[in-house]
Amino acid sequence: MFNRIVIDPLKRSIDSLNSTIEGFKTTAEKRMGDIEDRVDQVEDRTTRHDEQIKSLFHGLERGENHVRSN
Repeated sequence: MFNRIVIDPLKRSIDSLNSTIEGFKTTAEKRMGDIEDRVDQVEDRTTRHDEQIKSLFHGLERGENHVRSN
């Protein structure tokens, strides 16, 4: 009788809590994966932008040198 009154409901509660925690874990892992993908995209764009900026500055420097030499 003790099992039916105390242990079984407690076990169901623990199982339910475990299921809820597993759901949170799955959601968190998916969100973390999405965030990591987004960070990778931003890093790629930043690298491209850095290269474009360097290229523009090098072009300006060459243009300034060309104007100065005339």
